[in-house]
Amino acid sequence: VMIETREAVAAIEDIVRIAGLDSVILGLGDLSGSLGRLVDFDHPGLHECADRVLAAAQAVGMPVGAGAALDIGFVRDLVSRGVTWAQVGSDFEYMIRTFDDGISALRG
Repeated sequence: VMIETREAVAAIEDIVRIAGLDSVILGLGDLSGSLGRLVDFDHPGLHECADRVLAAAQAVGMPVGAGAALDIGFVRDLVSRGVTWAQVGSDFEYMIRTFDDGISALRG
């Protein structure tokens, strides 16, 4: 399940105990919006929520994933805090990057 709202964070201790659930995923973009700080990945409130999710999942031996921007430093930070797998970047980011690279190559 994606943890994307402050309500999901508030219920995380119950969520991680759902029978058959094998992982939770931090939906950090949407979660930051739920906190009123859309895509502010440095906001302390977002880090507190992530830490609460990580602690609850780790308490029951559950892996935690994260959706992350195409920012390797950010992903490294998530992994150092306990995220066990990450989806890095998105189709949209990769399409824009490829387009920008192509335009740059055409312009010389």
